[in-house]
Amino acid sequence: MIESAMSVGLSGIQSGVESLNKAADQTAKLNKPENDDYVQARTDELKAETDVKASAKVVEAADETLGTLIDIRV
Repeated sequence: MIESAMSVGLSGIQSGVESLNKAADQTAKLNKPENDDYVQARTDELKAETDVKASAKVVEAADETLGTLIDIRV
């Protein structure tokens, strides 16, 4: 179960970073805040950032759980 949570978290981080890179590239190309496409690209950046942070929390929780289980067994 912990392996699964860790895997899901790491996959989420990877996906979020890819999305963030794509959105950041799009934002840089548009470079005009009054443009609707720019606003959408910027929104996508913020969503990707939030996704990465949430996935990192999943990894952190799995790591803490694993540490607790190891402490219990030792």
